[in-house]
Amino acid sequence: MLAICVDIEVAADRFDEFLTRMKEQARSSVENEPGCKQFDVCLSEDLPGHIFLYELYDDQSAFDDHMIAEHSVSFIGWARETATKMEARRYETVIA
Repeated sequence: MLAICVDIEVAADRFDEFLTRMKEQARSSVENEPGCKQFDVCLSEDLPGHIFLYELYDDQSAFDDHMIAEHSVSFIGWARETATKMEARRYETVIA
């Protein structure tokens, strides 16, 4: 399995809009992509404006499919213009 972890920071005046669209993106990924097994959108009480994503895919091919899915291309383009910071990390699961 392939895990993708993303740290996102969003300005306060765009946060609610961003979170709404982020939840739609997560839901669409899990519902429409067979290789997307999990897509958690997490918030921290200690870090306002911060969103953490935990995404789990069958393999690199499933993640590649995710990145070219129409809903992802549209969302990612918008998110890169809206977020003040976005950092992704890729991990391979060792024990599942």
